[in-house]
Amino acid sequence: MSTSSFVHLHVHTEYSLLDSTIRIRELVAKAVEYKMPAVAITDTDNMSGAIDFYVRCRKAGIKPIIGAEVSITSVLWGDKAVNHVYKLVLLCMNTTGYRNLCRIVSAATEKGLSTITPVSPAFLSAHSDGLICLSGGKSGELAKLCGQGSEDAVSVAAWYRKQFQGRFYIELFPEPTRDLANLSSIARELDIPLVVAADSHCLAPEDVPLYEVLQCMKRGITLEELGERSSVEPCLYPSEVMWRMFGDCPETIFNTLTIVDRCNLELQMDGPHLPRYESLDGRSSHEVLLQRASDGLQSKMPIIRTQNPAITQGLEMSYSERLQHELESISAKGLSDYFLVVAEYVNWAKDNGIPVGPGRGAVGGSLVAYALGITAIDPIQNSLIFERFLNPLKQGMFPDIYLDFCAERRKDVVDYIVRRFSREKVCHPSLFECFDDQGIFYEVGSIIGMAEDEINRVLVLIPEYNFWEQISSTIARDPHPRIRITCPYHLAKKDKKVASLLNISLRLHRLIRRQHVHAACIIIAPDDLLSWMPIADLPGQNLPQSHLEFRNVERLGLINFYLFGLKNLSLNDAIVKLVQATKDPNLSLELLPLDDHATYRMFASGETNYVFQFGSSGIQELLKRLQPSCFEDVVAARAIYRPGPLENGMVDTLIDCKHGRKPVAYILPELEPILENTYGVLI
Repeated sequence: MSTSSFVHLHVHTEYSLLDSTIRIRELVAKAVEYKMPAVAITDTDNMSGAIDFYVRCRKAGIKPIIGAEVSITSVLWGDKAVNHVYKLVLLCMNTTGYRNLCRIVSAATEKGLSTITPVSPAFLSAHSDGLICLSGGKSGELAKLCGQGSEDAVSVAAWYRKQFQGRFYIELFPEPTRDLANLSSIARELDIPLVVAADSHCLAPEDVPLYEVLQCMKRGITLEELGERSSVEPCLYPSEVMWRMFGDCPETIFNTLTIVDRCNLELQMDGPHLPRYESLDGRSSHEVLLQRASDGLQSKMPIIRTQNPAITQGLEMSYSERLQHELESISAKGLSDYFLVVAEYVNWAKDNGIPVGPGRGAVGGSLVAYALGITAIDPIQNSLIFERFLNPLKQGMFPDIYLDFCAERRKDVVDYIVRRFSREKVCHPSLFECFDDQGIFYEVGSIIGMAEDEINRVLVLIPEYNFWEQISSTIARDPHPRIRITCPYHLAKKDKKVASLLNISLRLHRLIRRQHVHAACIIIAPDDLLSWMPIADLPGQNLPQSHLEFRNVERLGLINFYLFGLKNLSLNDAIVKLVQATKDPNLSLELLPLDDHATYRMFASGETNYVFQFGSSGIQELLKRLQPSCFEDVVAARAIYRPGPLENGMVDTLIDCKHGRKPVAYILPELEPILENTYGVLI
């Protein structure tokens, strides 16, 4: 018997929310440890972890089998069987299977990720190409009918055999019940292959208590109310254990390898894959971008000359050279469509009176973005570097363009994008919330039978500083006397419930518990979203939600478009209109001078409650100490106000150098032109 002669094909990860303790990185590591050539992911009615799983498996040198455990109505009762819901395991053989699985899982979440709609047998049949089907183990209709001794089990098995045409397997499971004998009998009668799967929800037996706590959270009960446990733990067993369980029926184990050989999905992980910007005159997107950027820069030159009266002809030439350099880099990365698409909805917003921010983040370093009207920041005048936004030498780097829109009318911009590119191509990505605060202790404590005052008695002994590290030291029974003083070491040693509280809470830390929508971000695909990912409808919303997190969307080569709603823009717009109506009809934010002394006196006083990103008491105190007297000082204050510089003395150095209490020093003379605006401090 080979140690690699079995593969797990029915595995739930933490993306089966509150139904598994298995993190994907741990699953892949365990499969490597067990010397398995492949492993599958089959989360319940979702594919949220599929891309991360695929990438990690490939990196580890094992074959990823992407699948899902889907909810389906009864084959016997069809669409009328709303109260008869069963499970099936579907595994992707190829790209066709992946796209069909995306459609099946999307149908299951058509009313939202939290409201599962079981798919009908007819829908499954229409989208069965490229998929291998396992009967769903003990939660499948076939096993349920066998357990009832129903003769209808044969009819159900025959239906699946017909629909999947050699791609249907009857799934055995490691529980000593008469169902297994009945399933084996049906397999022989209908000549359907058998395969064994463990329906794993945790990595090892020691994780079962944690899994039981998750089950209690999901159902809103305590451990005492959980009821009778299964005689076989739902673990990711090594091959030897599976052989001990099913060694008398070796074909059920060898068939796992047969299925692995049949599954050869290759995902398209290159990119970027962007919506195509189609020109009416047949020009390529790069030709259109070149023309629009050149025209845009020429239209910006009067503003540039107004803001920099001392500009020379040589400096004006540097704008053209910079623009050409950026356009070449953008074209080489295949991002011409990206800039055109963003420019289109930004300029549509401006044309329709929707306030748009000047741009935030690294995109401010792009002259092309400035020329197209995406940003209102002149990167040359402000010494901003394009390569911080888009580095031509860095492979696979897709730059993010973060833009702010008036909070009251941001929805209008999103609606325009949907109309422009069609609802079938636009959605929001997901965000995932983890167990990450002390509230875990109260949830776990109540489940294992601890009173609130007992939990408080434990938590009060754990310092806030390095909170989770302190608990980890306690669990490890660290003998160091300092740890014993700062952690409830002796309490955990004496009281099993305290030890259990700490242990389970620590192991829950950073495990996924909820899925949300990333409302500030949208995905625009080049074609139907279901060719790339499963989606779920958002009740009351115009856009659906991808099952995938935004980072995994980027791994597929798609780009996230960021549209933030900012109330300050609404306020600024109202103020500008008021001033235009009462004092200066020609007022333009873009033409405001940057040398207004009254403005800098306001910053130096710390009276910036309603100034974006300068409203907190901490940064207002920094402004009072720094006493900014120019725009570069304001930029430096915002950039340096971070935990690292605040803790390591950089802020003090900046302030002291500005006020002459310390000499400005440069490590190298060549750094002076770069660091002179920040008084020698590298921010």
